[in-house]
Amino acid sequence: MRLFFPLFGFGIVVFLLTLIGFVLFVLPGVLFIFAVLFFCFYMIPLMTDQKLGLIEAIKKSYAMSMEGNKLDHLVAIILFVGITAIGSSIFIGLLFTQSLAMIFFVSVYEEKI
Repeated sequence: MRLFFPLFGFGIVVFLLTLIGFVLFVLPGVLFIFAVLFFCFYMIPLMTDQKLGLIEAIKKSYAMSMEGNKLDHLVAIILFVGITAIGSSIFIGLLFTQSLAMIFFVSVYEEKI
């Protein structure tokens, strides 16, 4: 429950800003979604593993995404989203591919730290 309210608030803020971006024009909303995904990719593991607060986890996730090879980070995001999207295209497939995507995500996080 320690993480529920901060993540719930973060989700609401991201949703509202994305909605505003889509209302104004589709491109700002899409760019905002990609920016949040790129910079906050490691936020939840940092909050659970290192017991960081929301703001500290966002800052650390931003620093982790900007260090090293950014192309490797981008490929990891694309693979994670691709595995999840393939699984969600078939109802029962999500049960199998979500666990595979999370194992991949945790292994990328472990390599990064």
